[in-house]
Amino acid sequence: FGDGTYNADGIKAIADAIAVSPSLTILNLSDNNLARETGYVKATAVQGPSFNVGDRVIYQGCEMIVSKGIDGDGEIKMVNFSGVKALAHALRVNPSITVVDL
Repeated sequence: FGDGTYNADGIKAIADAIAVSPSLTILNLSDNNLARETGYVKATAVQGPSFNVGDRVIYQGCEMIVSKGIDGDGEIKMVNFSGVKALAHALRVNPSITVVDL
């Protein structure tokens, strides 16, 4: 077993497989980064009415949440939760999963 490093697209692919795997009962994704934080990004490259921690913004076509507000260089950090949302949906539609380790 190895440590996984998946971006949001990889986690979405895993979620798609979970949703249609009725024989799956135990899921261990504990060594994966389900919500990846970006590096520092210029706030001017991000769409949003404000850039406070917790605000929803759009960056490169993805909805993200601001995790670190604007610094002295005009940069912010964001977290992409789309993989987590896809995983939550898959767990709702697959009732056979009885154990989840995140």
